Amino acid sequence: MTFAEDRLARHLVDDESVRVLETGSFLGEPGSGSVTVGLTDRRVLCISEEGALTDIRYEFVSSVGSRPRRRWTYRYRTDDALLVGAIGALLAAIGVLVAVGAAAGVGPIGGALTTALAAIAATALGVARRVRAVTGLERTVRRLLVGASVFLVLSIAALAAVVSAISPSLLALATVVGLANLAWTPRFVAAFDGVGLSRTRATELTIATVDGGTVRLHLEADTDLGRELGASLARADASSPDRVAVRPSSE
Repeated sequence: MTFAEDRLARHLVDDESVRVLETGSFLGEPGSGSVTVGLTDRRVLCISEEGALTDIRYEFVSSVGSRPRRRWTYRYRTDDALLVGAIGALLAAIGVLVAVGAAAGVGPIGGALTTALAAIAATALGVARRVRAVTGLERTVRRLLVGASVFLVLSIAALAAVVSAISPSLLALATVVGLANLAWTPRFVAAFDGVGLSRTRATELTIATVDGGTVRLHLEADTDLGRELGASLARADASSPDRVAVRPSSE
């Protein structure tokens, strides 16, 4: 028996059984902590970490609303510091190259254009090198791709020779930096695997009672507790003919 099951079992009466058990928290009540939520054969039980009990018998439930929630969360890892440093270094290198372009007389826009073309040239050369090593491609296809990459690099070099807004010296320097980046980056891919972002799935459950009260719960899973509660209410309706039927709703 888990801790949550044991905590809930202390509040059960004779012949009462738990059908569904989930963990969550009360919405709109900061600091309330974790809440164990259980559906028995006759009521909803919510027990907080401090032992506070919220007891809702099925005959007092007027409506039920359940809707899924999705959100991105960030989990810090030691390797994330390396990732942040690498991104910062890359941005700093681009800034330096743009500044060098400005100092070379082509201005900030010319420096940015030169850096962008250098990135394209470095990528084309990197692709050509990888394609030559690929054994799954036909020889004709490899030659075509390598030729296209070389043609693109030569076109950029020719463009730099005739367009005054492009600095040839900066283009050559930035291309070399780009090739070095392509060569070294794969060695750190394992460290960057799973950046620390994850999408969590949860459920928001709203239970309204006949006296006008409302209990709002945030459940830590994409659970069917709302559907199970609706089924429990239906069974309660069937066993009490005089009671007005309650239909759960999905918002």
